[in-house]
Amino acid sequence: MSKVSVTVPAPLPSLGPGLNTIGLGLALHVHVEMSARLDDKLEITVTGEGQEALPLNLRNPVMRAATRVFQKKEIAPAGLSVSIENHIPLDVGLDTIAAFWMGGMVAANNLTGNSLDRDALIQLGLEAGLIPEAIVTTLLGGLNVCMREADGNIIYNSLEPPPLRVALVAPFLPDYKEKTKSALPQMVALRDAVFNMNRLSFLMDALLDADYELLEKTLQDRLYQEAFTTHIPGYEDVIHVAKSQGAAAVTLVGRGPALLVFASYNHNIIANAMVEAFQDAGVDECRFWTVPLDGQGVMISLS
Repeated sequence: MSKVSVTVPAPLPSLGPGLNTIGLGLALHVHVEMSARLDDKLEITVTGEGQEALPLNLRNPVMRAATRVFQKKEIAPAGLSVSIENHIPLDVGLDTIAAFWMGGMVAANNLTGNSLDRDALIQLGLEAGLIPEAIVTTLLGGLNVCMREADGNIIYNSLEPPPLRVALVAPFLPDYKEKTKSALPQMVALRDAVFNMNRLSFLMDALLDADYELLEKTLQDRLYQEAFTTHIPGYEDVIHVAKSQGAAAVTLVGRGPALLVFASYNHNIIANAMVEAFQDAGVDECRFWTVPLDGQGVMISLS
């Protein structure tokens, strides 16, 4: 095979009460094109989101992933041309790194004979330290529930939700990552753990049935999100504005700072109102996207 093109969706990890458990695929994508060269050169080009931040050498996450596959299979082309077109925003809570890594792994696997199956790719992702629900979501899209076993392996179930549309609202907070790097609580109250557990199965029903009323009741967390949302200026006001404009439920995207909005209509109106609320809270830069959920997962084209 001389060229392979791979497209993977944006994985949203730890949806609502599903900390390290539930992943959701959004229709924001990274496209990776990988082709063998006749010489021994490595050529990498990056366009789109974060293009200035991604290295153009072996430290590039797509290349790091491809290298793992080549080492596992003990085969590699002499040289490579790699083109990365990224439409997944960095540093908003989506697991962009997992998308880069799994896109690179799938591309490298197909470029060298596609001998690794899905479970083998998932295992390589786990060995690289990627989040289980993010790995599975990049490959399968949709709604995914993951459980890590004592031996480190995972059990997962992938479900296809209806074609819901969501809004993603991302305030630009330059010091957010530094402020929240140690925010995840190490111990939680039993009542808070029970609160989350009570909502998990009903959250799945709400998403699969597009039940916005139930979604509002179940897309809640008491384990970790407050530790992060306290570092988001105007958070409570932004949530109030979103719901006043018709949002059914709003939750943190991963560990933030972006917010995910579920609504049956008026996604652009809701998102614009949230941007204005962030501006009122002193956040000068804020972007939003309105996108459907991704139900396809990884897409591969060979030539």
